[in-house]
Amino acid sequence: MATVETTPNETVVERSAPLARKMGRFNRWDTPWFNPKLLSGVALIAAILLLGVLGRLFWNTDLALTGSSPLNLPPVGFTSTRGLVGTWDHPLGTENSGRDLLALIILGAPNSFMVGVIAAVVGMGVGIFLGFSAGFLGGRVDDGVKLLSDVAVTIPALMVLIVIQSLIRQVEVTTMAFLISFFAWPGPTRLIRAQVLTMRESGYVQMAKLSGASRSQSCSAK
Repeated sequence: MATVETTPNETVVERSAPLARKMGRFNRWDTPWFNPKLLSGVALIAAILLLGVLGRLFWNTDLALTGSSPLNLPPVGFTSTRGLVGTWDHPLGTENSGRDLLALIILGAPNSFMVGVIAAVVGMGVGIFLGFSAGFLGGRVDDGVKLLSDVAVTIPALMVLIVIQSLIRQVEVTTMAFLISFFAWPGPTRLIRAQVLTMRESGYVQMAKLSGASRSQSCSAK
């Protein structure tokens, strides 16, 4: 019977091949961290934030006041149906109240970003806490959280926010962020609850319970 002899170098190459394949995943553009759509979205958000922070230095934000500019100007390079031509004095055009759109973006970008961050952090935090509690404790806690999340999902958030805006003329940015976060927690709650329930019924957790481990020990076993 013939035998094949391998040199030490070949053995090292064979052992390092799986590691090279794993490390190669981080060098390809098809990995999640190098997703072109993700990078383009991050670049767009960064550009808007940079415009909101530095735009006040090179653009007159007083143009965001009502009546400070001509009405309904199109962006540069476009012509409106009324024959108006875009000018570099208002590169993004103006709206029907005579406000410059570039100035509105510069003033509104930081506030919009802050609303999104507060709403996301609060909504995700509440959702993670409620979802983990429901999946881990189960029983009446699970039934109550599931009922609340199901009811909250059916509430039309946009209609409620419009009604609140019509009743309260002046709403602070932080108040609006917390109002939005009030409708943002059901989705994360349902997702986290499902993941915790799946982990709770895993084989290693069941084996830990049969071995006499407590609930906290069985859920932390791996």
